[in-house]
Amino acid sequence: MESSKVTADENYNYTSKVPDFITGNGIVIGAGTFYYRNYTYLLYGSRSNASKLAFVMKQLPFYLLGGYIVGKAVSTAKDNYLKKRLIYMEDYIERHPEEFRELPKKKYGDLLEKWQPVR
Repeated sequence: MESSKVTADENYNYTSKVPDFITGNGIVIGAGTFYYRNYTYLLYGSRSNASKLAFVMKQLPFYLLGGYIVGKAVSTAKDNYLKKRLIYMEDYIERHPEEFRELPKKKYGDLLEKWQPVR
């Protein structure tokens, strides 16, 4: 017995053109992994410094791409979870209106105590 009224809008673009916080962190984590792995390789590797550096720099785009992909996957999973939760919440509110009745509006005069200056 699902509600046909509460559904996600397929035409709405839920994502931004700018990478969000999680995707950006994925790129930073990819760069940090690259730095840590290759710093130790440059210190303790058996090749000469010039060939080590050339080998290391070829790997940087792959680490950044891997970090971006992992961050994007986590971000997409988070967005899907939040959309699903919103749909369930709206459906619950629609099915149980007695639990979400509108309260009467109060005026400031009803909320605040009468003010009298102290002399």
